[in-house]
Amino acid sequence: MNNPININKPKFNFRFVYIVICLILSGLGIWFGDWVLGETPTRFDRFSYIGTIITILGFIVASCEIWLSLNFNHKLDQELGKQLDNITDSEIAHKLVFIQDMLNLTTESVENDEYSKSLIYFRLFRKELSYFGLEMDNINTIENKLSSYRNQTNLPMFEKKQAIKLLIELKKTIENLVVQTKPYIHKRLKEKSHDTFNNS
Repeated sequence: MNNPININKPKFNFRFVYIVICLILSGLGIWFGDWVLGETPTRFDRFSYIGTIITILGFIVASCEIWLSLNFNHKLDQELGKQLDNITDSEIAHKLVFIQDMLNLTTESVENDEYSKSLIYFRLFRKELSYFGLEMDNINTIENKLSSYRNQTNLPMFEKKQAIKLLIELKKTIENLVVQTKPYIHKRLKEKSHDTFNNS
């Protein structure tokens, strides 16, 4: 097995930079607002000016988020194939289905206040995920939470919602993993089919 891949998206540094840029642009927009609008701007002029600033900021945020997503997918696409070389196609398919099932069961157990069961399902999920050589920062956080809840029968609503939110975010990451894995399976099946044809 190759070194584990940490497949968490780069969040803090890049997002911090573009948030600072947005704040600076907002400040500049407010500072130069009177100069841009002139001495006697109408209410419509002010609304249009504010709308323009919000549109520009929204475009910057959307562009940065798209770049983060593309960068994440590119990194995973490059590295995942190296890990999958060590696992057979049938094992990959089985494990992908299993980890999704275990994660769904974990979420359902939390929703039904069955925290002891949720911890069992989540540990099974984590064990199977380890075969892909992947690391995710929030897995330890979720397991620690579920472990602390295992003797509980009725959590405060805000804690329950927080646990479910973390599981849903993790589910999205796993769904992305499945999407990224499928091309490798198809590629390997095609190569096997091609080799079989050439040897016949």
